[in-house]
Amino acid sequence: CLSDLGVTPPLWAGGPLTDFLRRLRGAPLRAGDRVRHPTFGEGMVVSSVARADDEEVTVAFPGGGVKKLMASFADLRPVG
Repeated sequence: CLSDLGVTPPLWAGGPLTDFLRRLRGAPLRAGDRVRHPTFGEGMVVSSVARADDEEVTVAFPGGGVKKLMASFADLRPVG
């Protein structure tokens, strides 16, 4: 989880990122993970980088292009 990367808890505690990470058993997003976004639909994680108290996730959405999203705001949900 992000705290393993030296990120202190946080502004994201209790938010969408926390819920997502719990569903993934504490693992940060990784390239190849499939996610769903409420506006862009289903996509695949290209990369994920810890940023202060959040996670910057780059996701490729078919027909929607590649987007850089902050996980705490993006409401990404795991697919499958």
